[in-house]
Amino acid sequence: MCGILAYFSNNNITNLHTFIDKLKLLYHRGQDNVGVSYLYEGKLKSISSTNFEELYEKTKNIKSKSILGHTKYTTSGKKNNSVNQPVLSSNKFGDYCLVFNGNIPIDKYVSSNVYSNDTTMIIDFLNIYSEKYKSWKELLEYFLEHFSRAYNIIIQTNDSLYILKDRFGVRPLTFTFLRNSNTFTFSSESCVFEKNDYITEIDAGSLHGLNKYGLKELINFQNLFENHCLFEYIYFLKNDSLFQDTKIQTYRKNIGELMAKRDKQYFDKLKLQFSNDEFIVCGVPNTGNNYAFSYAENIGIPFENYILKNSEVSRTFILSNDEERNKYANKKYLFDRNIKNKNIILIDDSVVRGITLKNLVRNLKEFGVQNIYIVVASPPINNTCIYGIDIPTQEELIINKIEEKDLHNYFGCEKIKYLDLDLLFEALPDYHNKCTMCLNPDPNLEW
Repeated sequence: MCGILAYFSNNNITNLHTFIDKLKLLYHRGQDNVGVSYLYEGKLKSISSTNFEELYEKTKNIKSKSILGHTKYTTSGKKNNSVNQPVLSSNKFGDYCLVFNGNIPIDKYVSSNVYSNDTTMIIDFLNIYSEKYKSWKELLEYFLEHFSRAYNIIIQTNDSLYILKDRFGVRPLTFTFLRNSNTFTFSSESCVFEKNDYITEIDAGSLHGLNKYGLKELINFQNLFENHCLFEYIYFLKNDSLFQDTKIQTYRKNIGELMAKRDKQYFDKLKLQFSNDEFIVCGVPNTGNNYAFSYAENIGIPFENYILKNSEVSRTFILSNDEERNKYANKKYLFDRNIKNKNIILIDDSVVRGITLKNLVRNLKEFGVQNIYIVVASPPINNTCIYGIDIPTQEELIINKIEEKDLHNYFGCEKIKYLDLDLLFEALPDYHNKCTMCLNPDPNLEW
């Protein structure tokens, strides 16, 4: 998945610290490593680090008019053999740096034991096949034809940027243009841009070139259909981001409203057993709150922000193993004392392995919460993902271990209810253009 960011200006040389400030807004997309590359005195340089503090130190007082940034989330290969980005390499056309997000399944293109990660496969392809073509345009057109999905790639040369997106448009990629400074910024998410910036989404199957003469679309493959990652809407994208003309905030608000209308009769009956001040809606921070605000408003039960995210713990879903997930899941949330003796409707964005949610329910009960009713803002995640979300095996998914009717016993809650597919489709009118591989229990069917 990862986060990628690019800056290119003919008029403005910017401080790398200013650029890194924006890159930090993509940290939720990858926490394994961070890096930048930049053009300095006519040469490309690349720096990576395990944390932003060190990256700031390494880039002190450096300015550039061409910069790439990357936050890494390892999905292809293990962490100890993955490649930190931006990658600095060279081919027939000269030196270049590359950032990439998504995941290209290696075994679809070469023998699986040839490469330990897809980034190395991409670099080798660009270096070897450059000998057969006359320009970056021709080489990257062949790349788009050869590799179907899933990727956004930005290539930085001494005088240009090349921006390409796979033909299925699996992951978001946006840009802004500031005319007064002749400056372009590209990002995995539009949340890095200012509120009043005009945001443009990169088309699926397109290749753009950017140099001193401006931005030009060089290739645009017309696809019969696209497959935008559904999990981006459900979980990964920040609430103030945009994907395929859908505001994520609007999508999550609609989902909350639809679930509340579905559940209202059930909870109206249940509330008769309790006094009004004993029943509240809480969201699992941070994404769960995006759904919970709307849910509470439409079901007529007050929302209370009594579950707080521990700022010292980042996203546990993208940690590398269950041992790490369990370790941090117990530290992930802090509770307001007013939650004691309450009955709560707990809104979560999704349930994948169930580790964080199980720890959270246990901790809430130990803290003094009476009853917990879980509402999940996605259908059950029951299949793997090979295009950039770290769900490597069906066996580790909680819905494949325990039948849905028994999940409340496993989590220690009173009830758990997933989002119905028809409500999902109602919230996304173009649902036929979404990748739903992770919701499909048949491993022989991708979409």
